[in-house]
Amino acid sequence: MLGVAFGVNARGRPDTAAAAVALGVSRRTVQRWLHGADRALARLPAGRLTQVQRTTRPDEESLRQEETAARYARGAIERIAAPEDAGVLPAWRQRQWLEPHVVAVLELPGLGLLQVAISRASDRTLPDLRKRGRIRTHTTVATRFHATALAYALLQQVDPWRVQSPAGVVKQGRTQTWLAAAPALKLPEMAAAEGLA
Repeated sequence: MLGVAFGVNARGRPDTAAAAVALGVSRRTVQRWLHGADRALARLPAGRLTQVQRTTRPDEESLRQEETAARYARGAIERIAAPEDAGVLPAWRQRQWLEPHVVAVLELPGLGLLQVAISRASDRTLPDLRKRGRIRTHTTVATRFHATALAYALLQQVDPWRVQSPAGVVKQGRTQTWLAAAPALKLPEMAAAEGLA
């Protein structure tokens, strides 16, 4: 989390100098938090952890946009279920949102972060996602709207571990990342539980 919040050094470890300045403590204090004292496990004081979490958490506007998109997606799913596609908008077909989509959890290389990704299902989908990171779990759902609703449900489950990756570190979806230490989730089971399978 310190690395996400304050960057990493050339060796890929958290930038203790930047963290110390931002948190108003000495660099040595940050090093003690990372390494523990007298062979103890690393331990960041609860108050400081909360401070770092606030620094790394996605901003309120991003969270509102996610919630709005999820509400729209749930409404669209209801409209799609209407008899004879009466509620389907032509733009949804044009954008191929009514085709199957893949939702995947990616482990981003070297960052200690996971990310949810959505992509239209095709023969290239999984190989293309693997270029971005290791796929931890994935599932295919009926439409883009099902995928959006599932991704939102997933982000709600991992909310305590959510972080916003620093600008330039993750090319897309930087607000939809969380710490890899979060409990593992299985998307097929989650989709079924949410009525999205």
